[in-house]
Amino acid sequence: MKLWYILQFVVLYLWDLSLGALRVAQDVITPKDLSSPGIIKFPLEVKTDFEIALLSNLITFSPGTMVIDLAPDNSYLYIHMMFLENEEDAIKEFKEQIESRVLRILR
Repeated sequence: MKLWYILQFVVLYLWDLSLGALRVAQDVITPKDLSSPGIIKFPLEVKTDFEIALLSNLITFSPGTMVIDLAPDNSYLYIHMMFLENEEDAIKEFKEQIESRVLRILR
């Protein structure tokens, strides 16, 4: 069953990477600035150092997003987003699309 979760995650993550790259490219080549940058405080469900590192790398590898800090108690990530429209929606999207899938694969 884990193999299915891994395959599903890889396909969805590659799709997300492609969409992010296209969005960043569109912002770069158009004369008008389409970005709305911001920083979110992302509450973590992952606990181990490996889980936090994996999640942070997956977020940072996505075009337009970058993990900039980890709370001292490992309870939050601070994420810079190039296209932030709504903080709650961004947190929900990261939870559903990345963190929950990482947890399903690792635990």
